[in-house]
Amino acid sequence: MFTKIMDTIFPSSEMYSLYMQRSLLKENIMNQILYLYTIYKRNRWIIPLILLVMSVQITNSQTTTRTIQGSTPLGSFGGIMNPDLSFIVDIRGLFREKDDNAKNKLLLSAVEFALGGYLHPGIRGDVILALDQDYSTGGPATEIELEEAFISFLDMPLGLQIIAGRKLVDFGNINRFHLHHYPFSDSPLVLEHFFGHHSWGDDGVNLSFLVPNPFDIYFKTSFSMLNGKPLCPHALVLWDGNRRVYNSRVSVDLPWIKSIAGYSRAWDEGDGNTIENIEFTYKYQWPGFVYRRLKLQNEYIWTKTTNQKITSGFYSLVVFSFNQYYEIGSRYDGLFSDENKIEDWAGSFFATRYLSHSVYMRGHYKFVGNEQSGEKENMFFLQISWGLGPHAHRLED
Repeated sequence: MFTKIMDTIFPSSEMYSLYMQRSLLKENIMNQILYLYTIYKRNRWIIPLILLVMSVQITNSQTTTRTIQGSTPLGSFGGIMNPDLSFIVDIRGLFREKDDNAKNKLLLSAVEFALGGYLHPGIRGDVILALDQDYSTGGPATEIELEEAFISFLDMPLGLQIIAGRKLVDFGNINRFHLHHYPFSDSPLVLEHFFGHHSWGDDGVNLSFLVPNPFDIYFKTSFSMLNGKPLCPHALVLWDGNRRVYNSRVSVDLPWIKSIAGYSRAWDEGDGNTIENIEFTYKYQWPGFVYRRLKLQNEYIWTKTTNQKITSGFYSLVVFSFNQYYEIGSRYDGLFSDENKIEDWAGSFFATRYLSHSVYMRGHYKFVGNEQSGEKENMFFLQISWGLGPHAHRLED
């Protein structure tokens, strides 16, 4: 009789085994509950202690999260006690026809050290120190230059941003960048004649503002008050350091034609020296290709400085990126005299191989000519640039 009842309840041995396993599991659970209850009766202080420890851990976690979010905003690698540190090594070789102490040699050109980080939410400090190598007198002479040292207030009321200290001047397009971020190995003739071999930098304060507009486009204006420190001796711009220099720039994004246009003007007190700049950049990116893109960049600079033979100049640049590793380009430079005649011109072709975002090798051919004297020269640059840290990274368009 018992066997028939069991066969009715459990038609198969598998179901009977499953039933026994579940019964044993329930029995084990009940035994564990009874065991924990016994411990609780003997040691009633354990549960309050566990709750206290858990509350302390949660409080510490929230405090740590607030500290990290407050001292290290998104986009920063370090914090107040751990700033971003970078260095860049630039090695160049110049092969040319004219006599030069540095020609036909591969030499160390410069080493840059960059230190920066957030001092407080919305406030950032940056310092860039350069060790330039000068071979004009034969052996290398190291020149230490504090290129930039400034503090940025990025979250001011009404969308204002303020930068105070020494910084590259917000004049035109390419002057705002360091040489190792150029897509070529030299400076365009117009920048070299106006500002010297390096980009124009000065001490002062800069105010910038994103202008709200109904078209929802990027429309930025900036104004700088500078000390007007003298540039290198052969520079066309004659700041004397005794009069303040003012600079303004307006740039606007034109998304319907994938372009950026801008206008800059710099003048000193008394308006005796004035330089102006117009810029236009067109960018196109192939659909479906992140790094395949074309860039056309143009700048024209002119001056009202008196007693100068060269009064204006320009450069036109074309850069094509096949992918993240290979890039080619061409540039044409021109300088005009006070009679609106072409004085000097140059044509360049260059190719770059990026090994990573912070290591690249470049070959750059340049042909320079002077229309008045008839002098011409072939030049070839070989450049190897590498570094570590965020400042060494390749600039993305």
